[in-house]
Amino acid sequence: MQNQYRNLWLWALAILFFGFGDTFTSLMVFQRGGAEGNFLMGTVLALLGQTVWAFLLIKAAAMAGIVIIARYWSRAETVVGALTLIAGVFFVAQNTVVLMSQR
Repeated sequence: MQNQYRNLWLWALAILFFGFGDTFTSLMVFQRGGAEGNFLMGTVLALLGQTVWAFLLIKAAAMAGIVIIARYWSRAETVVGALTLIAGVFFVAQNTVVLMSQR
């Protein structure tokens, strides 16, 4: 039971940073004339069109895919959640640095 609550907190933080934090800070970078620095995301955005809705659709699909993989591969749920959280914190920090340098 305790492990279940730990995973709940882990996933809440992963969704907060990767799902919302990265999305919010990325949109702020775009608003100030910045571009997507992630090659994969940039390529998909170029195919779909560089709009806010395309970005949100890609982020939602990525987050849903990560959660589905973690739930399907339950033995690695904690690892997948931790990696998602680490990626989210990294992307938010990277976007914050970009935002600070745009001033």
